[in-house]
Amino acid sequence: MPTSQGRLFLYGTLLDRELRAAVIGTGPQEPVPATLRGFRRVRLAGTPYPTLRPTTGAAVNGLFLGGLTPASLDRLAVYEGQAYRLIRCTVSVSDRRFAARVFTAAPSRATTEIWSFDAWAACQRRRDIASGRAEL
Repeated sequence: MPTSQGRLFLYGTLLDRELRAAVIGTGPQEPVPATLRGFRRVRLAGTPYPTLRPTTGAAVNGLFLGGLTPASLDRLAVYEGQAYRLIRCTVSVSDRRFAARVFTAAPSRATTEIWSFDAWAACQRRRDIASGRAEL
């Protein structure tokens, strides 16, 4: 399988097109729908943000984004913050599999509460878009 360098699986706040553009800027390929198996999307303890919890038989729908430059990855790391680290993963796009990486927190920080994109968008989206632009 090809290298995961420059390829990410997005599953949380960066599913939002406007926020993604504010954080990454221009240049990467257009993201495509993808699935990451073996995980659930849950709330990161003490925050309104998501993380992944390893869960047999579960799957997370998100986006596969390729063509990221080192500068884009640096911007993403700043946005994600110190709670998150990059891990290697394999995602499914249609009937194909691709090596990628994904930002996730330590499993000890993952709650059992399912994270909702819609709840985040209703309460936190505008603030995160503004801070995403200001911090980077």
